[in-house]
Amino acid sequence: MALDLDKTRKNAERLLKQGRVQAALEEYQRLAEEAPRDLPLLNLVGDLLSRIGRHRDALPYYDRIAEEYSRSGFFLKAIAILKKVLRNEPDRPDVLLRVGDLYLKQKLPGEARGYLLHAADRFVAARGFREAHEVYRKLVAAEPDDPLHRLRLAETMAAGGDAAGAAGSLVEVAETARGAGRLGEAEKIYRRALDLLPGRPEALSGLARCLGAQGRAAEAVALLARALEARPEASVAVVLVALEGQAGRPAEALRLLTGRFADAMPAEAFESVVRSFAERGESAIAWAALDPLVARWTRDAPERVVALLERLAGVEPDGHLPALERLLDLRGRHADGAGMVATLVAMERAYRSRSMHAEAERIAERLRGLAPAVAQAAGLPAEESGAGVAAAEPAPVQAPAPPAADPAGASAAPIPPEYEAPAVPLGPAEHESVAGRLTQAEIFEKYGLFEQAIEQLKEVTRRYPGLANAQQ
Repeated sequence: MALDLDKTRKNAERLLKQGRVQAALEEYQRLAEEAPRDLPLLNLVGDLLSRIGRHRDALPYYDRIAEEYSRSGFFLKAIAILKKVLRNEPDRPDVLLRVGDLYLKQKLPGEARGYLLHAADRFVAARGFREAHEVYRKLVAAEPDDPLHRLRLAETMAAGGDAAGAAGSLVEVAETARGAGRLGEAEKIYRRALDLLPGRPEALSGLARCLGAQGRAAEAVALLARALEARPEASVAVVLVALEGQAGRPAEALRLLTGRFADAMPAEAFESVVRSFAERGESAIAWAALDPLVARWTRDAPERVVALLERLAGVEPDGHLPALERLLDLRGRHADGAGMVATLVAMERAYRSRSMHAEAERIAERLRGLAPAVAQAAGLPAEESGAGVAAAEPAPVQAPAPPAADPAGASAAPIPPEYEAPAVPLGPAEHESVAGRLTQAEIFEKYGLFEQAIEQLKEVTRRYPGLANAQQ
């Protein structure tokens, strides 16, 4: 027989007024089964169950209410219902997690934090590391700038058996702390990562850099030297080179730099070591160790050695002559005319800044013969013989004679280049002239002499308007 809802409700209310809570509750539960979406009724049943201490029995009723409110977007009402559960059972991780999630849906991470942390603690206490891991992931996503969330996440990974993942996460947190200048904090985190995964290169290198930044370079060097002896690792050697220099041991830095890990060393490492020797006036020692490496790279990786020599040429304010000399030799062997000219300009300045005038003049004479216009633009003095810079410049190639003028004089005005017919193919002499001008323009541009570069290009376009690369 169908339940008479109105009669049952009145009976339940009468029983409740009489203080017969258990009997009234049974009537209300019968009503709730017939009206599962009557939220006030469900709330009343939950409250009555809580009143008589049946908190676990109340949860399904509160849960259905919270679910309905959440589905309808009434998050605060859902939270209020779930907090009723927490008043009676404050350590229920599933309910704590739901409250935290509802706050996150409202973009209120500060409100969510306490509930989520409490939930994670309860999961960890019950050895539910996977569940705790998911909670901390939510916190990291909600508050990415809080390093404690990431530390807790890493620890749950470690507790769950993922030592490698935990160590990697810890290194990331430590790197952030070191970058922010929190060196003591970073040191502890690096050491914890090494506890989880001894010998991890990123943790070793980070810890060593951290120690070096705290003025403990000798301790950092000893740490990496032991690690490198136990397990050869290029990334560790790179950091050790820098720390050896920081500890005032350039000879050790040079030995490491040019040793078995030389190919993995960044250009900055070479620059730092060569600079330290140059400052001591001991460049010859550094280059004696570097030359075999330069020779091998010249054969196997010429682009790298050119880039390295160009960088090392700048370790002294007025130019590092050993690097410039080797760069000039290399470019000469590869017939790199533009590169040779650029290197000669730098060498002439380097010699002259050191009052080595005879050497500077020898370079200037070579430069005048190779690229007189560049020598003139660079302000090099003319040859002592009085020949002058202009005398060394090749005579310009004469442009082809224009066609005879129209007898009627109708075409007296010059035709703008953009309306001329496409240029005919250049002959050998014209090719040589154009190539020379373009090379000089390239050199001028490299040294910031933009007006001179533009003038060279304009000269080409005046003579050969159809030459596309000059126009561009």
